[in-house]
Order: sequence, then structure tokens, then C-alpha cells
Amino acid sequence: MTRRWLAIVAVAASAFVPVKAQAMEAGPTPLSMVRSLQFVQDAVIKGDHSAIEMQRHLLTVIDERLRAASAETFYDQHGMDAAIIYALSGGNPATLPMLARRFPEAGFDPRLMPLLEEHLRGRGRGVFEPLRDILVHYQGTRIEPYLTLVAANAAALSSPADSLPLFDWARLLAPGSIIEEAALRRSVEVSVRLGMVDEGLKRAERYARRFLHSPYAGQFADLFVELVLSHPDDVKSERIAETLAFMDEARQRSIYLRIARRAAINGNRTLAQEAAAAAEGLGVQDEKAQALANLYSGAAAIPGEDVSGVAAAVSSIDDAALSPRDRALRSAAESIAAAVTRPPILEAIAEPVAVSVEPDASFAPDTTQPAMMPQGEGAPEITDAPADAVKDEVDGFVDDRRAVLESIDALLEEDR
Repeated sequence: MTRRWLAIVAVAASAFVPVKAQAMEAGPTPLSMVRSLQFVQDAVIKGDHSAIEMQRHLLTVIDERLRAASAETFYDQHGMDAAIIYALSGGNPATLPMLARRFPEAGFDPRLMPLLEEHLRGRGRGVFEPLRDILVHYQGTRIEPYLTLVAANAAALSSPADSLPLFDWARLLAPGSIIEEAALRRSVEVSVRLGMVDEGLKRAERYARRFLHSPYAGQFADLFVELVLSHPDDVKSERIAETLAFMDEARQRSIYLRIARRAAINGNRTLAQEAAAAAEGLGVQDEKAQALANLYSGAAAIPGEDVSGVAAAVSSIDDAALSPRDRALRSAAESIAAAVTRPPILEAIAEPVAVSVEPDASFAPDTTQPAMMPQGEGAPEITDAPADAVKDEVDGFVDDRRAVLESIDALLEEDR
């Protein structure tokens, strides 16, 4: 254990001294405890997940220390900064507003406290404009990075385009910290929502380069997959590979499989098969990863050429390699294959039926078909039927197949 970690442990241990005993002993100040919290949180987002428990303990004891403090603690700027940083670092959301009301004579900014209270209560959408005006008064202070991140989060809700410069400023004020990690991750989310593909990819690449081992990296992976799936024509496979190159093979494979699965459900055959192939080609083959890649590429190929062969390959995948969600996806793919290959039974047709398939200009695809159906492959319009019985039989066949496909589509929608 490094000397710095020993110092952190010492501070945390001394913070556990009962409050009455602390009244007799000076003990660590709230600001020194908050600095320890910052160090621990920064270690966590850099990959030291063993520090998560230490973070929980520090949050608990800082809360106790602040609630037991006297008014004199908050006459000092250090004490006020400690209370604000604690509150904005995952602390008890009720503590800071309680301190501001308990000690009105202390130096808590009456313009700032109501805004932070709204933020801590999860009602931060309306604080962006007033908080942005206040930020200028906190330039160069300890709490500026935290307030900037709060303003950026509020802007992301009410004015997303205005949030990106604030996220950038927050991470520049606190490089390598949990503030930079949060700012980068949330700016990727805003870029996805705004359809800013290039910006989103740049920020995703920075995140992958700097915070791949953060406990929040799973959320980042979901955002990256969403960016790729929502703009498949703009995000080329080479750009995906460039971003994922900062990851180890296991993480790369995981994200490629996520992309392949979502693309298969969305009916994007090319992307699903490319992502599945990329997952298969990473390092030593993993049997489960191989099975998932085969499932996703196969599901994307249905319907298509050689439906029966693809369906057989999908059906042969071992159940043990699939999660319940993936078994449901396989069942859906098998049902679609069965529906599109089963020939119609038209026993009631007594004479030929004239079928008119108009050119593209007059043929509108059936938009009730599932998303996985290739565009334009809806059933052609049947006209000039010689008898009501024939029309009823044909309509019954179409309705029956449509009901099957719509039930499959509903299953896939639930699984998204």
C-alpha cells in the first residue's frame, strides 16, 4: 500500500472517532476529509474498484461530521466549500440545504443554495440560466468545476446544445478526475441525442482512451452502441475499430456483439454481419462469443437468400451458450423463417386469380410489417378476384401471416 493510501486510510479512520470525542480532539477538518474523498473517487474511475467501499465510508462519516459541526465551521470558506463539494460528490442530498437553513448567518450564497437544492432533489432542468449567470463569481475557486458540471447537466435537459461547451470546460478544470469522466460520458450522450455523429465519435474516443476502467464504462458502451445504431450509414466500420482499439479484446468483443445484436433486431443485415465477424475475429475464440456471433448474423439474414439453411444453422446453436433474451431472439428468428417459407394453402380457389403487381411508383409497401422485413417486400395487392370466397381465403392467409409476424415484432420490441 502506497504512502498516499496509508494517509487516506488514516484520515478515514480518524473520521470514525465518535462525535463527542472529536469535540475534544481537533481531528481532520471537513475540507481534508473531502480531499480524501476526491482522491478515492478519482482512483475508482481510473480502475481501482477496491476503493468503492472506502468511498462509501467516507461519504457516511463526512455527512456525520458536517451535521455535527458548529456555525464557526461554515464561517470559513474552507468549511463551506467542503459542504458543497460533498453534496455534489454523491453525498446526502438533504445535508447541504439543512446546513444553509440551520446557519443563515454563515457565508452560504443565498443565490446559489436554492439552485443546488433543486439540483439535489432531481429538479435541475430549470437551474441552467440562473446558474450560468452565477458561475462567473466562482471562477478560480475550488467549487467551480463542480458548479460547471451541474450547469452542464441542467443544460443537457433544457438546452442540450449549450451543454457541450460547459461539459468541455468542466473536464478541463479537473483533468483526470471523476468530473472529467462524468463530463465526457454525458457529452457523448448529448451528442447521440443531437445526432452529432462526428462530435460523438471524438468524445467517445477520448473516453475510451482515458476512462475505460471506470465503473461507469458500461454506460458509455451503451451510448457508443446507440451512436452506431442510430447512424449506421455515417459510422463506418473503420471508425468503430479506431475507437475500440483502445480496449482489450474482451471489451472489444463485448461491444461488437452488442452492436450485432441490436443491428439484427433492427434488421440491419450488413452492420449485424460486419460486427459479428469482427467479434469472431478477435483473438482466441470463445465458444460463447462464437455462438452469439452466429446467432446475430444468422438472425439478420432472415428473411433473405437460403432462409432454410440459415434457420437450420441458428436452430443448431447450443442453448447453454445463450441467455434467456438470446433464446427469445432465436425463437423469433425461427418463427420468421417458418412464416416466410410456409407455402399458402388456397383450397377454395376454383379458377385462376388475376394478380396485378403495379410498378414501384404505384406500390406502397405494407408499413405494418415488422422492422426486420426488408423494405418493399410486403405482400403485393391482389385485384380482380372472381369470387368472394377466393378473396376471403387470400385475405385470411395474409392476415394469418401478418398476425404471426406482428407477434414476433412485439416480442422483439419488448426485447429491445
